[in-house]
Amino acid sequence: MVCSNLNNKQLFDPFRNKWVVETPEEKVRQALLHKMVNHLGYPKSLIGVEKGLCSLTLSNLDRRIDIVCYCKRGQPLLLIECKAALPLTQVVENQLIGYNNVVKAPYLALANEQEVKMGFYDGKRWVFKLGFASYQQLVRT
Repeated sequence: MVCSNLNNKQLFDPFRNKWVVETPEEKVRQALLHKMVNHLGYPKSLIGVEKGLCSLTLSNLDRRIDIVCYCKRGQPLLLIECKAALPLTQVVENQLIGYNNVVKAPYLALANEQEVKMGFYDGKRWVFKLGFASYQQLVRT
């Protein structure tokens, strides 16, 4: 749902239960959340949006992760970083990997307006591939 408020368009975020400014990054975030819940089986109740790293760990880092999806036991399963127009480069991957050094989720994902890349640790390094797994695929592995 979109609403216009003076010069700022706003979107209703059903995960945070509030209106937010419609930025290009927010549009990417909301589109991905919609796909996750409505097409890929991610339980809405297990998704957090704009969560501070300090709320996910014992860290005092003043950073926020765009989307975190939990497994049913409550541990972070997937961290997602959304970018508006930025290409999903190694620099962006490194930013997300840095966040995950604190959180320790087994899966990572990057999304922009054109593509989504999912990452997993192969025992030596993080490997990112185009595409996005369903919730069932992640909890099965």
